[in-house]
Amino acid sequence: MESKANKFNIQFRVSEDDFTLLSDAAKYRSLSVAQTAKIVMLEALSGFDQKHEIYLLRLDKLGETMELLIDISALGAAAGALPWDADQQDGAMLREKLKKHINNSRDLGKNIVISMKNGDI
Repeated sequence: MESKANKFNIQFRVSEDDFTLLSDAAKYRSLSVAQTAKIVMLEALSGFDQKHEIYLLRLDKLGETMELLIDISALGAAAGALPWDADQQDGAMLREKLKKHINNSRDLGKNIVISMKNGDI
């Protein structure tokens, strides 16, 4: 014997702007407006938006961490490129060499990340 679940009918009014948003979302999802309204309501009740926002914040943090790691790696590469007699060289000239090595290393690191994002590596 087939079990029938209780069904409740819910009706509510929306503004023209809200209906346009809902219609656009329905078209994007290839669903009816009513199905989309139900899904949006269930997503809101389940905290989907909050969870999504948390994941986006985490991705932003990962991006910031990647930038920091590129800078740290650039410093390490620049330090490794310093001549052994660095303590005997002119300070201004040494600073310029170090800046150049850091910038080159940072650019290389960023290019590697871009290539990885594009699937080239």
